Amino acid sequence: MWSRMQNYKHDCVLCRELNGSKQTNFHAIYGEALSRILAETDNFVLIPALGQLVQYQSMIVPKQHFVSMKEATKDFSEIQTLLDFYRKTFLSNEDEVMLFENGNSNALPSSCIEHAHLNILPIDFDFEKEKAHFLDSNDELILHKRLTEIYDEIHYDRTYRLVGTLSAGFYMMYLSKKPESQFMRKKISNLLAQEIWDWKNFGFQESVQSLVNYKKERNVLHSCI
Repeated sequence: MWSRMQNYKHDCVLCRELNGSKQTNFHAIYGEALSRILAETDNFVLIPALGQLVQYQSMIVPKQHFVSMKEATKDFSEIQTLLDFYRKTFLSNEDEVMLFENGNSNALPSSCIEHAHLNILPIDFDFEKEKAHFLDSNDELILHKRLTEIYDEIHYDRTYRLVGTLSAGFYMMYLSKKPESQFMRKKISNLLAQEIWDWKNFGFQESVQSLVNYKKERNVLHSCI
């Protein structure tokens, strides 16, 4: 495990978890002895998401406290490395992979957890057909096929929503007002015909435990460096 974080915020639950504290949402549900880190690079970790809408839903999270992945990412190769590990380890080649992020800025803070996190999950619906559910805004919209290209376009000082799939490409919009809390989770939940979308209301999930067990059974943290 790395040494004490730079840019650490004591009131950030992800900062606390990455810094070794057991006073976190994850440890309250799954036990203080466990770690949910599945893989790491120099600057990022891959962890299972709490309140999984689908099996294997996970997040890429910077080790330091940044408010957006745009702010955290200088070299996209580390993100790609963890995405490749995630797909190879947990999914089949046929699975469609959706990614989304609510990127914060000081100008317009988001309603979700402030610590940057890029959500990853397999989906069985047609994203191109259903994309209007996630992009219902009159705000400026940018489309790129590749994730690296769209992150190159984003400005540090603007709050944004990013969503897309690895095969269909990615959309990004700047937000002119504070986004609704867990907006993306609600939309995905509706498409999956699920009633519960709030990650705080899920409690214990076998799907999270199975991902934690993946690492426990190998008895070593997988380093992607």
